[in-house]
Amino acid sequence: MRALSFGFGPTISAGVLSASAESAYRTAARHEKQFAVIAIAALALAGGLACAWDLALIWDGGAQFCYTLYHGIGYGYGARFFTEILWQPVVWAASWTKDLAVLRFLYGLPFCLAPAIAAALSWWMVARTRPELFPWALLGICAASLPVEVFAINESIFQLNMFWPLFLGLLVPLNRARWMALGILAIFQFSHPQGLLLLSGAAVVLWLQRTEPRLRPRAWIVSSAALICFGRVLLFPDVEAAQQANAQVVFALFRQSVLGWPLVGWMCILAAVFTRSTRLAMLFLALAAAAWGWWAVDPWRWSKALDARRFVVLFAAPFFLGAWGSLPKWDGFSIRRRSIADYKAAPQSLSNLMPRASAVALIFAGTLLLQAHGWSGLMDRVLAQVEADPRSVVPTEDFAWLQGSPADHWGLGSQVIAKLGGRKLVLDAAGRAALDRHPPLVKLGYDAWVTPEPGILGWFDFREAIGQ
Repeated sequence: MRALSFGFGPTISAGVLSASAESAYRTAARHEKQFAVIAIAALALAGGLACAWDLALIWDGGAQFCYTLYHGIGYGYGARFFTEILWQPVVWAASWTKDLAVLRFLYGLPFCLAPAIAAALSWWMVARTRPELFPWALLGICAASLPVEVFAINESIFQLNMFWPLFLGLLVPLNRARWMALGILAIFQFSHPQGLLLLSGAAVVLWLQRTEPRLRPRAWIVSSAALICFGRVLLFPDVEAAQQANAQVVFALFRQSVLGWPLVGWMCILAAVFTRSTRLAMLFLALAAAAWGWWAVDPWRWSKALDARRFVVLFAAPFFLGAWGSLPKWDGFSIRRRSIADYKAAPQSLSNLMPRASAVALIFAGTLLLQAHGWSGLMDRVLAQVEADPRSVVPTEDFAWLQGSPADHWGLGSQVIAKLGGRKLVLDAAGRAALDRHPPLVKLGYDAWVTPEPGILGWFDFREAIGQ
């Protein structure tokens, strides 16, 4: 009999299983890959369309885009450095193109595609060794981010998504290429204080795997990384996170961003994942799709979704536990052939969990597309009103119809700049008053004021808009 290898560990003879078991194994493995490809493709398609619809400009995204182009450096909030890395291509491209649509697309692409990239990396990490871990990563990426993925450029969402391939990679045998990928992914865990919680949790999981001594060095490495992250939090405290770290504020944020349809939809997904009945799982998935669709189709329903970013780790916790619980099915790092019995043994086996996780990925993609389309419609109406107004400076008070929508935000003026290049402005009372100063200042964001002259890269020229 010829030998089969999973790419890591010992090669195992095909003769150890019957022909029927081997056929079942091959069929199940093929189905696993098909489901994974469908899920990743759906996430990539939804992310690409959301990026084309300029979803990355939502809330304070427009201000960060304008700041990046004006100052010639990726915007970074405090010690959160990861945007300075991911927006460097925008800075490079700004020197050879004046097409704002291209720059906006480059700006949003790494964030809108983050779920697809994280899912693809997670599959790459475990496909040959422990593929039963992948559905948990897919669920952790999609179900945990669903309430807030529309706030695409948020650091905590991106960090959680990129943590999943890192987490899975720590639990499986790795070759050199995968070790290099883990090193790159680990960098992003030091950008946001949330990384301390994620790294500490991974360290605990590694230490608790007592039956596998070869995980001990990894446990020491991750524990050291968590300690470094703790030092980063002490030396470079996050002011915004600290201000909101009290029970009253947390409850208020939870109530306005999670209670209601997002919580209902998330609980339906949870029930679908953990129920033993396939029929019940299908029912809960249908209910989840209905709840998320109803919530996502109207922008006024999800206008406070950005506040759910505080709870992404909480939403991901059941799926981290599910991945951890699946580890005892394997004999340490030795790689054995899976038999048909492995696929029928438990409701969380790949034969049941993989289709459910893929269905959740499709729900995620549909929800994001509905939200991105709704956002695009709002901005089209705003721009039509701005273009129809004969004034070059339009007061924000003229957009009272946006009240309660995602565009009812201080970032509206910067979103218009990001679309029109600064030839017309939408400003609040403080922004209009700043134009009368000597020298005049233009408001890019609530804490970003610039002169009318173009910045270091030639963006943006406001002199015509303010009559200079």
